[in-house]
Amino acid sequence: MKAKTAVAGLGIVALALAFLPGVRRLWESDPSPSVEEALSAGPVPAGRASVPAEFDGSAGWALQDSSGRAGVMGSVAAPRAGVVVFHALALQGSNSYLVARDEKTGAVRWKTAPIPYPSGAFTRRSALFTEKDGKEYTGLSVADPKTAQTRLYVYDAASRGDRVAPAREIVVSGAQHVSSGHRDGLLVGRQDKATTVVDVTTGQSTTYPDQSAGLRPPRPCGGCADQDRAVGMTASGPLVKGTRAFWVPGAWFAGADADLAVTGLPTGQVLAASSAAGSASAQWTLLDGRTGQVQASATCRPPKTDGDGTLDYSASSDGRYVVSAGAGFDLLARRGFCFADPASPGEADLAAVDTSGTAYGTVRGEHASVSLRTGQVSPSPDVQLPDYVGGNVAVLGTTTNSGARIQVYQRRT
Repeated sequence: MKAKTAVAGLGIVALALAFLPGVRRLWESDPSPSVEEALSAGPVPAGRASVPAEFDGSAGWALQDSSGRAGVMGSVAAPRAGVVVFHALALQGSNSYLVARDEKTGAVRWKTAPIPYPSGAFTRRSALFTEKDGKEYTGLSVADPKTAQTRLYVYDAASRGDRVAPAREIVVSGAQHVSSGHRDGLLVGRQDKATTVVDVTTGQSTTYPDQSAGLRPPRPCGGCADQDRAVGMTASGPLVKGTRAFWVPGAWFAGADADLAVTGLPTGQVLAASSAAGSASAQWTLLDGRTGQVQASATCRPPKTDGDGTLDYSASSDGRYVVSAGAGFDLLARRGFCFADPASPGEADLAAVDTSGTAYGTVRGEHASVSLRTGQVSPSPDVQLPDYVGGNVAVLGTTTNSGARIQVYQRRT
């Protein structure tokens, strides 16, 4: 019986080997598109949508994955280049891509060469964006804990063509969570116990270890520096968060009588919110990043944070307007508004803001738009809230995975 089993097994192996050439031919003649072909495919009509009145919901373009080859996610507009940049990840394999599409038609303007994405690596859902001297840059960070390195692939947003190579490839030490871009060509990354600031135009990087001598406050503060760390960048140096205080070393200092969250904004200004434990209200403050001078303030509900004491916020693509939770600021006019009055029931969550100063989200439980110029609230219960607003587009949807679509609508002219 054992001999027969062995002979039968050999027959099965021989049969499989005999069929291998045919299997190979079937694979090679697979009519479905490759990853790069799928990413180069044109958009489909988006159909009508009840988008905010500033945008034309009668027609738009959309992305969907019918190939099963790559998932598209994230949306970042480069207004000067007139493109929307998407991050795509091969569903099989180990590569990422950035794909820039014309904001009006959805046609591919440029697509990167494959960006290596090793097993165990991590990155953002959306592309990075920064600008300097009128030039826009977009990119992707790939952090690899195995090598303890992060690679930044930086591209000119006005590129053209297929398999575009990065304008600059920057390697920094540590597996960095790169999360913010400033308007002076800087990106800020965070790893365990250190913050790194990278200039994408030169490739130079500076790392600020937590509680290092270079982060010390400009004056004694009674233990406020016991847990200090850099959380952003200003024109005067790194923005440092301590215990109930924040400052720029050698420049200015701001204390608080309560717990606080703080972040550096793309413009170089600083946004902070402080509230006593259990309090229903918080003091929101906008400061000049150079001097620490208060430019605007508002009393509102406590903020959302990203888990490490920095504020979670959204900014308009020109950097003028910022929203966080129920608070909003016009950075140019230096005015602050609260759309979630601590004395009234119901919270507000503003998720996207346009260059017109209109922000979109929920106010007291229903969809609404609010003006960061006048403070007016306009309930819009039947409007679909955009997941992203940037440049001249409003975007519905965040991914093409699992049959989902990303829909893009133009600003009305």
